[in-house]
Amino acid sequence: MNEISTFVREGRHIFSICPECGSIHRLSDLELSRRGKYIPDWMDKIDRRKDALERRRGSLDERAAILQGAAKERAEREVLPRLLKRAAPLFFEMNIDPRDVRTISHPIDFVVFDGMSSPAGVSEVSLLNLGARNAITSSIEAAIRRRNVGWRTIRVDDDGTVSTEA
Repeated sequence: MNEISTFVREGRHIFSICPECGSIHRLSDLELSRRGKYIPDWMDKIDRRKDALERRRGSLDERAAILQGAAKERAEREVLPRLLKRAAPLFFEMNIDPRDVRTISHPIDFVVFDGMSSPAGVSEVSLLNLGARNAITSSIEAAIRRRNVGWRTIRVDDDGTVSTEA
């Protein structure tokens, strides 16, 4: 027999004295309630601390979201222009229209949609990296050279249904 059923069965043999009226009752017959305020016990203290920590965590999560937003804005305001200033002369040297360039930042700096700003449309898509070569950029280049490149479209409908197209 499991422990709970054993406890309930044995509850007939455990007695208590009511602190209000002094009468004796079987534990199994008790309907625990009390009029008035309860005196806080250790569990109440734990619950209060837990609630306070959850409220604090909520405010920290809000603060983190604000800081992340500020960091993103700062990067767009300060880092991106520096990167573009460094890259702009290269764009002209490489005969790339800056309007055809989109910033990714990681792991590749830019995607160039050659012809995007012209009426003829995009004729080529290129990845442009200004940073040092590393294992990630090398593996991306290798995948492209092996022609391991694909196109996938993922659609999310208004009702939240997700579908993919190859």
